Amino acid sequence: MHAVSPNTGEIIWSSENIGTKNYIGENSPTLGGNGIAYAAGGNSIYALSVKDGRKIWELPFTLEERRVFYDYVTYYQGIVYTVANSPHGIHAVEANTGKKLWFFRTANPHTSYLSIGKNGNLYVGNSPNLLYAIHWKSGV
Repeated sequence: MHAVSPNTGEIIWSSENIGTKNYIGENSPTLGGNGIAYAAGGNSIYALSVKDGRKIWELPFTLEERRVFYDYVTYYQGIVYTVANSPHGIHAVEANTGKKLWFFRTANPHTSYLSIGKNGNLYVGNSPNLLYAIHWKSGV
């Protein structure tokens, strides 16, 4: 992952802390309001310092917890969310510590990115033709 200056396009820092030798992924990081960037890659979620790319924490998942992990994360109100495809569901992780908070199991594979509404509900599409609305804090 690289941090690039919006003014000059120059690389500010590069981090090879994401992913593994076998799977680097095409990560879509997200920024928290706390100076931390979050990304998923390989079998883990990562928190990196926006300032210098230093790894703050890494949360590895076992194969039972994630067989197919989407490479994007979403941040809201101090929680990082990511979607797994097998078992199907959404993981919620405490943004500052990397502690697992909850897992919401869905019936089928996901067909959309996770979105957050104005009311704080999480929304994710699921095949066939299902839309889940989940409370951001409780996972219900």
